[in-house]
Amino acid sequence: MIVLLLSFAACDTQGQLIKGRILDTNTKKPLPGTIVYLIDAKKTGDTLLVYHIGIDDRHHIIDSVITDSSGNYLFKQIKPGRYYLVAEYILPFLERYNACGMRQGCDTALFVKHKQVAVAKPIYLAVSCPYDKTANQDFCPECKKKDKVRKLVFGLPVLDENGGISGNDGKSYYNGICSSDPYCRPGKHCIRCDLDF
Repeated sequence: MIVLLLSFAACDTQGQLIKGRILDTNTKKPLPGTIVYLIDAKKTGDTLLVYHIGIDDRHHIIDSVITDSSGNYLFKQIKPGRYYLVAEYILPFLERYNACGMRQGCDTALFVKHKQVAVAKPIYLAVSCPYDKTANQDFCPECKKKDKVRKLVFGLPVLDENGGISGNDGKSYYNGICSSDPYCRPGKHCIRCDLDF
């Protein structure tokens, strides 16, 4: 009986495991060297602000690990509870855009139960930009036509006295969303296919 109790206690002190993988959204390849943070969801609250994770006091970081060459990570000795997983990939210096030096992603809440190996769904980060392939392309990748391709611009448009977008005759450019990712964004839009590229 004593042996059984000691055996159970030893097993319980090891804690639970959380494992998962970080992948590139575009290439689906693993991202080695990504920092993965384990955050206490109970102490952080329901709203998780990903940016400035190491600075923001509202995030209760329990532990952090770095992904291996296959993009895998493992947290050991985790107590049962509710957690967030946040991945932070530091971009190579020559790939940075102004102040944008990292890519971050957050997984939804993960529930870890007693005596369980919790396998988190993969976290995908947009590290390689899919629009790089079509950066110098003047035709639509879908319909292969040039006549309906417009330069894509971002920001709030200025309306003229008729309620139209000032300076836009519909042939010069296409107005995109108000803001975009400074690291990875399309440069053209096909008005026939309604496709950014």
